[in-house]
Amino acid sequence: MRRNSTLSATYSAKTDFDDDQMDDFQDEEAQDAPTQEQGQKQAADQEIEQRSQLDERDIESQTPNLSGIRSEVATEHRTLYLAALRDDWKAAEPIVRNKPSLARVAITRRDERVLHVAVAAKSTKFVEGLVDLMDKEDLKLKNTGGSTAFCFAAASGVVEIARAMAEKNEELANIRGEGRMAPITMAALFGNKAMVSYLHNVTNLKALEKSERFDLLEGTIQNDMYDVALALFKEDKTLATYRPAENHSILNMLAKKSVKISSRNLEGKSERFIHRRACSLVWGMFTWLKIVRELREKTLLKMKASELLEELWKECSENLAEDELKRLVSETNILHSAAKEGNVEFLALLIRDYPDLVWDVNQKGQTIFHVAVLHRQEKVFSLVHQIGAIKDLITLIIDDEDNYILHLAGKLGEPVLRVNKKTPGPGQQQLGEMEEKIMPTSFLNVSGAALRLQKELLWFKEVETIVPPLILRKENKGGKTPRQLFTEEHQLLLKEGEKWMRDTANYCMIVATLIATVMFAAAFTVPGGNNDVEGTPIMIQLKGFTVFVVSDAVAMFSSIVSIIMFLSILTSRYTEDDFLVSLPNKLLFGLTTLFASIVGMELAFSATFVLVYSNHMAWEPMLIAASGAVPVALFGCTL
Repeated sequence: MRRNSTLSATYSAKTDFDDDQMDDFQDEEAQDAPTQEQGQKQAADQEIEQRSQLDERDIESQTPNLSGIRSEVATEHRTLYLAALRDDWKAAEPIVRNKPSLARVAITRRDERVLHVAVAAKSTKFVEGLVDLMDKEDLKLKNTGGSTAFCFAAASGVVEIARAMAEKNEELANIRGEGRMAPITMAALFGNKAMVSYLHNVTNLKALEKSERFDLLEGTIQNDMYDVALALFKEDKTLATYRPAENHSILNMLAKKSVKISSRNLEGKSERFIHRRACSLVWGMFTWLKIVRELREKTLLKMKASELLEELWKECSENLAEDELKRLVSETNILHSAAKEGNVEFLALLIRDYPDLVWDVNQKGQTIFHVAVLHRQEKVFSLVHQIGAIKDLITLIIDDEDNYILHLAGKLGEPVLRVNKKTPGPGQQQLGEMEEKIMPTSFLNVSGAALRLQKELLWFKEVETIVPPLILRKENKGGKTPRQLFTEEHQLLLKEGEKWMRDTANYCMIVATLIATVMFAAAFTVPGGNNDVEGTPIMIQLKGFTVFVVSDAVAMFSSIVSIIMFLSILTSRYTEDDFLVSLPNKLLFGLTTLFASIVGMELAFSATFVLVYSNHMAWEPMLIAASGAVPVALFGCTL
């Protein structure tokens, strides 16, 4: 897209500075030999004097030519450049105060001034000091691409730099940069939320064209700035029906934003987030406060997104006729995009006002429920239970390949055609297109091939409960029943699941065997030794000894049970149905008993340490015994 190339060109300055511009300075030094003639030095002096007297228009139209400048001036440029990169205003201040004109001179190949360099390097102190010494009109100077230093600040996301420049010259926020893109749009497309929020207050949005306001709103939505997006939309509600291109609208964009709107952050991802962070409570209560703060921010984010969706749909409903609105939804496949991404709030909102939309099919003849099943969107699929008897009729719909909804549950990923860009080897033919599959996000979020296969089987069984028994024997155009298609699509996953399960069982069994061996030996080499006369343990009357005996027995028997569970896994048949209940339950039970054996081993060690050293040391035995909880907590967090 044009705007992406514009952005990359606008904010490529820092890397260009690091690589190319130092070469310029080195070239200048090589050309500035001490043996230059006096006439060349005088000509250079005149050029510098003329350059300092140029007005803004002349400076912008110039191309820097430093080859004839004497070495002292080139040294000053190099010093300013390096100081700007290092945020060293102390080194640059004397030079700029002595020669203010140097701040207006281009020092790079793209005609960036030292202010451009400092802003791109995010040198806040340097920029603040330099801006104080510059004239407000000098802040408008642009590089060859047409970007001011303020555009660089918008792209960098450093609000302090942008504020320092805007306070000096209020016009900067409204000066377009490369590709005639406004600074606030650059900040939005770069995902700088704080910068966008600041620029929203200092930018004259009414001066932007409608297409620019659309791009700005699109950028805020794409980067989840729903609070700013809502404010922008309320300022210009005509953007709801604006379509700069076919299948391109704000409504279509929100339909594809399920990952943010439909609670991935708050439910799917945050469950793992809470589990992992909760384990870290051992290290301090500040972690819990962080959890609460982040969840509060995500809740507010969802509320703003939902409000934006409500306002947008309300505006479309009020300004478009019913037929036109339905045609917009059908032609752009908004519903199917939302179903693919799991945007259940979006679907519920549209179906609430227009229930007939559940019958709409895409180019492949699939309803939103077919798409949801194919892409493993549980929340969207759950809506099928809320449409009553219509559910039975929708399950009878077949797509262009005669696939029923249960066939789609048996498919693993959506096949797409990709252009094969690989160069064929000798004697091989060039393949124009090749088929590859896009796996559902929910599938990729599960770790371990065996657990992925289990989830696929559970999904197939869930869809199977809503279809008539007759469909179980129906064949598609490929001559496959739903179960046959499932088996064919999951052959590779079945092999990977078997390998993953065997490897996991082997590794865990080795650990369990080591624990059992150590605990068996520890039971007969008790702390303190045995009585030579009766052969009983000397410390048998102490409470700590009871803790040792019980924990040793727990560790011993738990590790034995764990070994048995992992042995049963290794001797399984590894059929598809085994991965549904049997193998995962055995693995879970084996890991649980392994964890219990580790806890018992830690307790036995701690009890032994306290029994042996408590009479000879003060606080050290208790501290060392307590530290045994750390590996147990870490192991528990990984389960």
